Amino acid sequence: MRRLITFVTSFSICLVIAGPPVNVHAQAGDTQVIEIALSDLNTGQPVKLSGLMGSANLEVRIPNTFQVIDQSWLSVKVNSSQVLDQDRSSLTIGLNERQVASYRLSQLTGGVMKIDLSSGMFHQGLNTLTFNAMLHLPDDNETACSNWDDPSRWLEIGLESGLHLVVSPTNFALDLASFPQAFIEPVNHYIAGTEKNETTFVLPDEPTIDDLTSLVSLAYLFGHDAGRDFRWQPKVVSEQSGDVSAFKDRGVVLLRSKSRVVAPPPQTGIDIVMMRNSPWDIGHPLLYMSDHNPQDGFSPAQLLGDPIRRTMLRKSLAYLKPGSIQSPAPFQDVYTFDQLGYVNRTVRGLGESSLIYRVFIPYNVEPTNAFLKLVVSHSPDLDTDISSILVYINGFTVAGIVPSARSAQFEPIEINLPAARFRPGENFIRLTFDLQLPFSSCERAPQSVWASVDASSSLNIRFRQTVRTPTLTDYPMPYSDYPGFAFVLPDDYDLRTLEYITSLAFQFGQSSQHTYQPPVVFTSSKFNPETTDRVNLVLVGLPTQNPHIFSINRLLPQPFTEDGGGLEPGYGIYLPNSNEQAAIGLLETLASPWSNDGVLLVVTGTDAESLDWTWDVLLDPVYAQQFSGNVMVVGSEARITGSSGAIPAVTFIDSPEVSRFPMVGRLFQKLEPADVFPVLVSIETALLALLALLAILRWRDRSK
Repeated sequence: MRRLITFVTSFSICLVIAGPPVNVHAQAGDTQVIEIALSDLNTGQPVKLSGLMGSANLEVRIPNTFQVIDQSWLSVKVNSSQVLDQDRSSLTIGLNERQVASYRLSQLTGGVMKIDLSSGMFHQGLNTLTFNAMLHLPDDNETACSNWDDPSRWLEIGLESGLHLVVSPTNFALDLASFPQAFIEPVNHYIAGTEKNETTFVLPDEPTIDDLTSLVSLAYLFGHDAGRDFRWQPKVVSEQSGDVSAFKDRGVVLLRSKSRVVAPPPQTGIDIVMMRNSPWDIGHPLLYMSDHNPQDGFSPAQLLGDPIRRTMLRKSLAYLKPGSIQSPAPFQDVYTFDQLGYVNRTVRGLGESSLIYRVFIPYNVEPTNAFLKLVVSHSPDLDTDISSILVYINGFTVAGIVPSARSAQFEPIEINLPAARFRPGENFIRLTFDLQLPFSSCERAPQSVWASVDASSSLNIRFRQTVRTPTLTDYPMPYSDYPGFAFVLPDDYDLRTLEYITSLAFQFGQSSQHTYQPPVVFTSSKFNPETTDRVNLVLVGLPTQNPHIFSINRLLPQPFTEDGGGLEPGYGIYLPNSNEQAAIGLLETLASPWSNDGVLLVVTGTDAESLDWTWDVLLDPVYAQQFSGNVMVVGSEARITGSSGAIPAVTFIDSPEVSRFPMVGRLFQKLEPADVFPVLVSIETALLALLALLAILRWRDRSK
């Protein structure tokens, strides 16, 4: 018992039930409609099945606060190859390992087919919708399906297909055990008549930097649990200006709120976090967080980044005491697939099937040598002469091997990997199996072949610590990596700016490996680069508004003019009229002059409108894959009007930066402009003296 008390105290969290239990009652007849296009569950693409036997799984998560009722259905529009045997080919649809319907293709040649779904087929949590197709050609009886991978064997579930779900609220009472998943339920994106995955944050009328840190820290934690493909829209309001319409049909976060509707627990001189069903919509969560000392530079939200503390959160209320923040384990040179979070995985069926593994490389780690020890087992009758395994790293083919008879006995296959293909941040290793059999059979072949990757397989990486040259190619690193980063805002920020940084913190969280150090926020007057422990910084605002941007103006890859209202010419950005500055948005990255291994990201522009353009591009995931160089330019005159409105013209520039110079770059970066010339003269004089000395020594050697 004593050990248990010591354990709880060491993590400084005390859990209690907030007064009487929270009773949530659903109103009769209170239903909502969820419309989900099947393509949205398949990365925006139609579901395509190919080969003799094709299959696809789509996943839909139903939160505990909703239950599916009858009147739900699945609509399917099928397009298929015209050369298929329509009477022999078939499509079978399943839901959660239960068969829903089977059809011959000849029955699906019409328009959209509506298939009723019983509410009993669904459950809270993850639901799996399965499509299995047998695609026969007219000559299969003569060929014994030997051409099973003929490209004419295909079937497509069209873009018109979708799920129509009718749901009603449940009596499920949300509490801290549902944090943060309740705020990032994918199904909320599809509820008819509601905003798209929107969460409303309510700040005090006069927020402190601790409140702003709570704001971005929570967004970072939401992003970490949401994953890369989740789209999320925060709305930030002040307590005085917030209206009830901003609280309906979405999750709500109250930071130091005095709302009578919520009735927060009495202040006890200790930080409080409380979670329950929202009084404005019982199907969505409400999170309340207090900060008994909002001026001490500590936010209780940062404690929630510790995964051990998170597992201790239960019931509806917790008291949080400041404590030391844990740090992640250092990067190792060997990771088994089990340590990466993967169990034994199996692919089945003839043809190509893939398994993908995620590997996170810290920003300060540079791989020098890598190899994969792959433990593979396979079906005994696999044709090992023509079957193959291709290995991809981040989309590049790096190796191809042939499974041998020994792999059936769990002997590891060692595969050398090019270290240069790894990048800082998320990396994806894809194993693509092409499985073949030595015989042809329409009945046996598709089902009798399989291959399995054992969790004891390992990735071995030799590496060295490094200080990288800042480039947008590495984005979103290092901001998704430990030890975290800080936003530096102008003193006169507005709510729109807070929504921007909240969205950016969410995106950085989506690519993060750890949450031990969520981001913090400083305003320009509260930020001291000499005392902060955050080496990576995001500087936000116009140079005339944020003095810290102007203080490093001479170091920027593309500096501003002395008045801060235009761009200094001669740095690679063409200005059509030198007498009249164009509105241009900029995203710049450079080595921090305040830290030897820090990186700065500067989100700025020549005026307020161009700054908004920069944010539009920065927060659009489509552009993130194109980032390169150290300057992103968002043009004004070149903006064109498309079907969806103004489309920014984006250009990436790799501008020379003094900190990139080998050995002496960091020294030059810290010098004032007037001091650079004497230093260059001194270096040139030293080089001439060295050459003279070498010449004298060589002359002496010859004269002997």
